[in-house]
Amino acid sequence: MMIGELTGLPGLTVPQIPEEIQPAWYAMPLTYQFTDHPTGAPIEHVLAALHAEGVSEIDRPGSIRPPNEHPLFTNPSALFPELPRWPRYRAGQFPQAVSLHRATLKVPVPHDDSALASEYTSAISKVLNHPDLHRRDANQ
Repeated sequence: MMIGELTGLPGLTVPQIPEEIQPAWYAMPLTYQFTDHPTGAPIEHVLAALHAEGVSEIDRPGSIRPPNEHPLFTNPSALFPELPRWPRYRAGQFPQAVSLHRATLKVPVPHDDSALASEYTSAISKVLNHPDLHRRDANQ
């Protein structure tokens, strides 16, 4: 995926990687802020429009959610009944983590398939540059 091609799309923030660094991620996090997009479309509508473009592998990250939303910390005894004390987190304890998580899309990084990476890039660009695509989704 070409980070340069995604940089500057309305509402989207891409990771800033120094030139001397070669990332080894399996998925690239993209941050979408509806307040920075001309339509103000929620992330759910943008995701639905991306899926309609055929890139259903793009999704919302589940495993990296804030600790106060993760079962390991909200109900640890269900997973580890033998542990008498385990950190417990409450709603509202990590507002910045929650905000970031709510704005993140997870895009698989196909290291050996440049055609697929190009499809992802094209679909993301198309959806974010054509507000009518997610307006239509918002009305469904």
